[in-house]
Amino acid sequence: MPDNTSLIKDLENLWATDFPLNRSMQLSIKDYQPRSLRTFAPLVGNTNTHNTAFAGSLYALQALSAWGLIWLELKVAGIDASIIHARGDIKFPAPLTTDIQMQTQWPDAADALEQLTKKGRIKFELAVSAAEPQAEPSSTFSGVYVVRL
Repeated sequence: MPDNTSLIKDLENLWATDFPLNRSMQLSIKDYQPRSLRTFAPLVGNTNTHNTAFAGSLYALQALSAWGLIWLELKVAGIDASIIHARGDIKFPAPLTTDIQMQTQWPDAADALEQLTKKGRIKFELAVSAAEPQAEPSSTFSGVYVVRL
């Protein structure tokens, strides 16, 4: 099993090369622990006309954050699979005026990956929140992902 530092670098390189939009959005990893990922993107380059986080950037960053946690968990488990973002929903309860910090967790990853190896395909939902430090979420994203061997 690769170490977390190596996996983090591999994922950030994948985001930079295979997701061209991320070259502008600059999504990076703050911390990865089993079943939990914290990501970061600068506000600069992800703003709207009000100098707050642009809704389109927030959607893409949060969708990629969830995708990234799935990718990491698959790598740790030694599973080669395709990850498809099937659907997403996002809510914006408050403007985000600082750099974008996101959090996602996949509490039942072990169960889902076991089902994947048995069935060859799984479909599930992951949530990602973005918030200013010590504040309620400024955006909440819920994405449906399909993973296939």
